[in-house]
Amino acid sequence: MGQSSVCNNRESVVGACPSVCPRHGALRPILIGVAWLAAAVASLSVAAIPDDFGESLCGVWGCFPPITALAAMHLFWCVVFGAIVWAVRRWRPASLRACGMILLLAATAATAAAVGRDLYEWLEWMPAVERHYWPRRVAYLLLTQSDLPFVQSLIAGFAGIVLGGRPARRGIDPINSGLNQAATKGLL
Repeated sequence: MGQSSVCNNRESVVGACPSVCPRHGALRPILIGVAWLAAAVASLSVAAIPDDFGESLCGVWGCFPPITALAAMHLFWCVVFGAIVWAVRRWRPASLRACGMILLLAATAATAAAVGRDLYEWLEWMPAVERHYWPRRVAYLLLTQSDLPFVQSLIAGFAGIVLGGRPARRGIDPINSGLNQAATKGLL
């Protein structure tokens, strides 16, 4: 069978199409980009969920902003860093481990600097009786700093290190490769 510029449905079912068909080969990155964009929009839409926690989340460590807004921003940063790790693993798998290490070190240094500066100022301002709340102040800082994604960048760096040590599965589609094996065995 000669290669054609357009595939038929049977070839796409058994997994031969995505690697040779220009139509489907160009469509996959577009669909993946749309999926990541939809995940980002969905994560930000969490902020629209009505909540009525009011002043119940206040203490000597500070008062939280609206919880749904915080959750939306943290989910958004998870999606952004997830997309970055996925893209590096897909297109530059050899550099994923190095990128993960750099991201983890930078995030650790930034987190330590922010927590250290904030704790220094907070402990000077707090009376001695209230200073035992410093772990809650650290948690408050990490949860409310949604503009600087400390926790998400730490997780993404760790994921880059872990996934960078594994061989990349570039071009392997587990669903279609399973169908291809089933078709060659006469099961389809």
